[in-house]
Amino acid sequence: MHAANSEEDRCVKIVKEGALQPLALLLKEGAEKAKEWALALGSLAFKSEHRSAQIVKAVALQPLVTLLKEGSDYAKECAACALGNLTARREERSAQIVKAGALQPLVALLKEGSEGAKAVATGVLMHLSHNSDQRSAQIAEAGALQPLVSLLKEGKGQAAFVLGNLAFNSEERSAQIVDAGALPPLLKEV
Repeated sequence: MHAANSEEDRCVKIVKEGALQPLALLLKEGAEKAKEWALALGSLAFKSEHRSAQIVKAVALQPLVTLLKEGSDYAKECAACALGNLTARREERSAQIVKAGALQPLVALLKEGSEGAKAVATGVLMHLSHNSDQRSAQIAEAGALQPLVSLLKEGKGQAAFVLGNLAFNSEERSAQIVDAGALPPLLKEV
């Protein structure tokens, strides 16, 4: 319990001491290696709506989405992690992230990213698709179905949750998921 409190205390102190603006500046204008500090923003956003709101205000979402599109492989993974922590259980922010153009680069990570990047992108898509038929449709339209089915076939169970979200309330997407070959690996999951 003490360790969790001390971690929370460190995050509060980092924000209180004014670190968000310098981190935002690094993300927007720093050298490629410095942009990997996006991971710090994700850590600060974790489990804190207040800090998440402060991060969005200080950084805005576009630099994270730009990093997701154009950064090094590791920077893309860091940006996806930060976006994932900013989206978790946050309806309005999820819509903002989609509007900022994050879906195509997230799908690209599903297809071409490292194992870690694929897992992080899957988690972000899980948050984005949760309880939103509109975002689920947008995720499917962005081309996520086949890469998610491929991940499912590789034994990546988290992909099943995203596919479940995408199929919810949509016979058309459900049929597309079955047509993509998801049924055999899904049956193995149950």
